Amino acid sequence: MEFHPILWVLGDDDATVIYPYFDREPWIETGRPDYADPTAVLDGDAGMTYDFQHTLGDVVSAVTGRGLVVEYLHEFEECSFQRVKMMVRGEDRQWRFPPGTPSLPCMYSLLATKLG
Repeated sequence: MEFHPILWVLGDDDATVIYPYFDREPWIETGRPDYADPTAVLDGDAGMTYDFQHTLGDVVSAVTGRGLVVEYLHEFEECSFQRVKMMVRGEDRQWRFPPGTPSLPCMYSLLATKLG
């Protein structure tokens, strides 16, 4: 399971697209909260992150470019953390966009195998 790249184009408050999907430059941030513990802010070098946007096409092309055959690509409308403030937590403890709003993929899984 991996976070769907569409999540990274959204603002923090709602599902407004504010970042380009096809951005190839690194996103450099400092002092960002730790995703495992939102109350912990990482300082210094530990708090500097370099993130890169990889489109779903980038991922599939990288896999198939190495000779692997994609057996499936599944997308899911839930994820394990509240990426956008408007997301709501379900009884299954997963986060989703609220009822009455358009759903977006939050995570995906891909299975690929090498033939031969």
